[in-house]
Amino acid sequence: MPGSGKQYHVGMIPYKIGERTNCFCLIEQGRLRAGDGLRQSEPFYFETVVPGTTSGEFPFFSKTARRVTVMVERDCIVWLMEQDGWERLPKEELGVSRELSRVSLKLTGERMSAITSYILAMAV
Repeated sequence: MPGSGKQYHVGMIPYKIGERTNCFCLIEQGRLRAGDGLRQSEPFYFETVVPGTTSGEFPFFSKTARRVTVMVERDCIVWLMEQDGWERLPKEELGVSRELSRVSLKLTGERMSAITSYILAMAV
């Protein structure tokens, strides 16, 4: 897969809310925590990101700024998919490209559903 593997250690912050998006991550091992950071002491919403899932795909594909801050909860190995690698992937590995697109869309849909449910529950 085009991209580069990178190690992150507990407490590191791979990216922050509002930053420009230049890649998304596929988590190989470890654990990330993504939160919206609306409150200083506790985020309004957070998600635990586990191996085999992605992080940052929505702003990457929509070409928008990061919507969450991500912190490493357990030492991680992640694969960073940058724009040039994403553009090469279908030419080099069409099946992998399709599967990664499918998984990313599925995860984004699940995240949006969870956020909507959380907001609706809090509004009651």
